Amino acid sequence: MVKRTLLAMVLSLAVLFAFQMYMQKQQKRSPGEPEQVEEVKPPETGALVKPPGEQIQEVPEKPRVDTGALRPAEKKAPRSIKVETPRYRALLRTSGGGFEHFDLKKYRDSPGKEGVPVNIVGEGSLRPLPFDMLLGNFSPPLPADFVFQADKQSLDIVQEEKGALTLTWSSREGFKIQRTYTFYRDSYLVDMVTEYHNTTPYSMQVVPGLEISQVYSGALAGDRYSFKGLVAQIGTDVKRFTIKKISKGKGPKTYANWVAVDSKYFTMGCIPDEPAKVIEANPIGEEGLHVTVARDKREIKPGERLIFSIKGYLGPKNSAALKAVGNNFDEVLD
Repeated sequence: MVKRTLLAMVLSLAVLFAFQMYMQKQQKRSPGEPEQVEEVKPPETGALVKPPGEQIQEVPEKPRVDTGALRPAEKKAPRSIKVETPRYRALLRTSGGGFEHFDLKKYRDSPGKEGVPVNIVGEGSLRPLPFDMLLGNFSPPLPADFVFQADKQSLDIVQEEKGALTLTWSSREGFKIQRTYTFYRDSYLVDMVTEYHNTTPYSMQVVPGLEISQVYSGALAGDRYSFKGLVAQIGTDVKRFTIKKISKGKGPKTYANWVAVDSKYFTMGCIPDEPAKVIEANPIGEEGLHVTVARDKREIKPGERLIFSIKGYLGPKNSAALKAVGNNFDEVLD
């Protein structure tokens, strides 16, 4: 009994002592003065948060590539460049680098003086043009008003065996595209080498490729029995796809050694230096065809270059001329 009484007295004294200490602290603070709490402000977006007493070295930010589209270093209006050889007269468009006209001098749409050279591109206004550079699938994207700058106003190949024409485009950020064409005096072949050069501080995503399109009208129409459509060498096999089959979604979507849009007497072919993929094949109305051929997406790191080379054939289905292309391209003959 005595022990319990002593324990209760000790506990009471301890509680009383703690209460007196608390009251002394409260008396030191002025009445109504709020307790001081250090305010921590949320950091601004992208800013560095600096803990108290710690110094952080500020690092200057690199110039950033426009998240919308690359900006041209110099804006140019699109124009047409005439290329003339003994075999054809072509008009090359700087907005994409494709052919808006490719007139075969030795082949006319009708006999006699009234006939005019066959335009292997076909009639009407095609977009994209045949052999336009593939402008989509870039990251950051190319501008919608993409236009090359040409190193020549025109090109005549009469005396020389061949001649070259170069188109270039540069962005303010430091990305450059250069496409060089080599035309031959006595051939329907056109070599095209496209070079992508990245001098920006960031990696670029590029899908190297091109468009092929043709409208089967006039001299290209043929007759009801002639083949009109896509021909491709897939592996060692040559396969043919009519416009009707392609319109049903049965076109090729695989890698090919070469592809050609084909009519009865003429063909327009793309022969890449290594197999490329047919990523799109669509009809243009009832009498036309559009095909996109491309490599896989590539990353171009700062300071690196990427080269995409092809041979283009725009001419008659002449056995000797087709064999001269190589790569068994003469198998386009049906």
